[in-house]
Amino acid sequence: MKSNNQSFKENLINEELRGASELLSLLKKEHLALSNPKTSAAEIFSLARQKEHKISTLEQASQNRMAQLSSSDPELLTPPLKSQWQQLQVLAHDCQQQNQINGIIIHSTKNFIEQASAILIGKGPTIELQYGRSGKTVKQSQTRTIAKA
Repeated sequence: MKSNNQSFKENLINEELRGASELLSLLKKEHLALSNPKTSAAEIFSLARQKEHKISTLEQASQNRMAQLSSSDPELLTPPLKSQWQQLQVLAHDCQQQNQINGIIIHSTKNFIEQASAILIGKGPTIELQYGRSGKTVKQSQTRTIAKA
């Protein structure tokens, strides 16, 4: 028979599991939207707001769990908390990976748009010559005239 304390801890982890599962689902929706060129900016903005809300809810659930159950609690090594804890760790890892993939898509799309805009205003391609103090490459561009009227 479970103790009230163990049931309480299971509920804390389950709340976080639900939040992480919902966040992963939302991140996958965002990935599909970002991968589809027909997706409107409004749809992507809406998904981003939903994601922010879900992250906030998940952070609250995580804080609740951490206040009551530390990651070094020995009960996390006993069934059924052990399997729940492992599921939560896997879900957190999956969320992190999916978010990184989405970030890569956003970053590459942003770079494409910046390059296309530069071409339209008559700037040549940027040339990365050296690293600055922050460790990032310093870009230098050359202005070219496409046409004269």
